[in-house]
Amino acid sequence: MITYFVDGKPQQSERDARFQKEILERAGFAPGRYRLIGENGAEYRRPDERVSLADGEKFEIKPLRETAPSGEIRYAVNGEPQTAAASPVPLREILEQAGREAGIEPDDLERYRLENPATEARYAALDEPVPIRDGDKFVAIYIGKTPVA
Repeated sequence: MITYFVDGKPQQSERDARFQKEILERAGFAPGRYRLIGENGAEYRRPDERVSLADGEKFEIKPLRETAPSGEIRYAVNGEPQTAAASPVPLREILEQAGREAGIEPDDLERYRLENPATEARYAALDEPVPIRDGDKFVAIYIGKTPVA
C-alpha cells in the first residue's frame, strides 16, 4: 500500500500510478477545476494524465486558470488586457500589441524587457519566444536611459 499526501491529507493506493482525475476525486476536488502539482514541480492538468505515486510523496492542489471560450490565451502587460492565439509569442509581438496603452513606446521596443513576476522569467531579445499561459500578468520595464532635468 502506497501512502501519499494531497494538500497535506494522507491518501492511499494499491497501485503505483493513478490518473490525475482519480487522485483529485479521492481527495475531494473537481478534476475540471483543479490541477495537481508534484513536490518535484511537475504539473498535471489533464484528467487522463497518469501520475506515478511513491510512498510519502506530496502533491499540492491549485485551481486551473480559466480559458476563454474562443480558445484564446488571455494575459496582461502592465495591467492592460491582451490576447494571443497560441504560445509562445515573440517578445517584439507582445510589446507591439501592448503598445502605448501599456506605457510602451512602439519606436523604442529594443529598450524594454518583459518580466513575469509569477515565474521570475525575464525576456529581453525581441525575437525571443515568450511562453504565455492564460491569466499571466507581465510587466514591461524600460531599460533605456532616462533624461535628467
